[in-house]
Amino acid sequence: MTEKHKIILGAFFHRRYGVSPVVVRGSVESHAKKHDLRGADYGEALDSAIACGLIGVTSDASLSIRDAGRQMLPKG
Repeated sequence: MTEKHKIILGAFFHRRYGVSPVVVRGSVESHAKKHDLRGADYGEALDSAIACGLIGVTSDASLSIRDAGRQMLPKG
């Protein structure tokens, strides 16, 4: 897993509430921008995370975390 994958997965984690099962794509993109992951790099990282099975696409506007991605996040 690369640093870019960690940034993408970080959008699913909240210190107080733990891991969220579903996140809106805009939230993931906003979180990535805060960590200077933008444009083509963001697109490649998102596509790679989906291809690796870390996250899944639930609809046009939302993403879900899969077990492989959940295991990489802190337990919170």
